[in-house]
Amino acid sequence: MTSINYPVDNMRLTARKIRDDATNHLQQHETHWSQVQACISPLPGFMQSSLNLVLSKYDQRLRQSFQAQMDYATWLEGAANTMNGLDLDVSKSFKGFSF
Repeated sequence: MTSINYPVDNMRLTARKIRDDATNHLQQHETHWSQVQACISPLPGFMQSSLNLVLSKYDQRLRQSFQAQMDYATWLEGAANTMNGLDLDVSKSFKGFSF
């Protein structure tokens, strides 16, 4: 009889690592973004708006990337939970049968 094994523990560990890394990098970005804003704030208004126009798109895309990573980690963890639950349900359905 062949058994099918899903690496649910590895899926959960990977999800945790992805989420932790994305969270840490987002926090670092927040720190750097505050520093950038502090450097831009003393500049004349027309320079601030020009720089913010460019840099805000960078900031937005970077934040979206971190959010996508966190969303993927949540999905991966959910998939691991689903696989684990499905495995338990299938196992329960065979109780009482002898092969």
